[in-house]
Amino acid sequence: MEHVEPYYPERPERPARTVAMYHGLGGRPTRWEDRMLRRAGFSDVIFDHIDYDREWFRDECRSLFRRELAKIRRADVIIGISLGGYMAYLLAQATGKDLIMINPSLDREKTKLDIKHFNTGDIGNHFNRVEIYFGELDELIPMDNQVNFLNRNHITYNAWIVNGMEHCPYMQEFELILANSPIVND
Repeated sequence: MEHVEPYYPERPERPARTVAMYHGLGGRPTRWEDRMLRRAGFSDVIFDHIDYDREWFRDECRSLFRRELAKIRRADVIIGISLGGYMAYLLAQATGKDLIMINPSLDREKTKLDIKHFNTGDIGNHFNRVEIYFGELDELIPMDNQVNFLNRNHITYNAWIVNGMEHCPYMQEFELILANSPIVND
């Protein structure tokens, strides 16, 4: 089968944009994700490794949240996968930045992990645009729990199911999400 490249329409010249990306538990930033984000139009990519377990046991992620909040002040868009989706959610909630989540692990009450709600203090509720992409084959995090969490918290969002995607998106699925995201392609 021939690989088809996603189509990125020609965009008029626009100001540089910055994205902050958050990997999931046990994940790491990859060069291919950075490359795809730049190809999708982001001139600056903030994407660092986070040891969520260590941060949780240190102070329930309080200092992690403060560091990341300072780091993303210049970001236009925040993207998070799995537990990184929860981190991205909290940062977007505090700042009003555009948010894209992929198989987010939002409902921390329903997790089997030790990592529960991050200790962020009162951050308000400043959401702007929110997009969520659920993997059709994700068996790790039930989509219904995450949708119920968003609805209980009165979050307005657009959601899509990515056919054939499991919990962690493969390169082609991540590229497909970026190519079709209204937030990325504004």
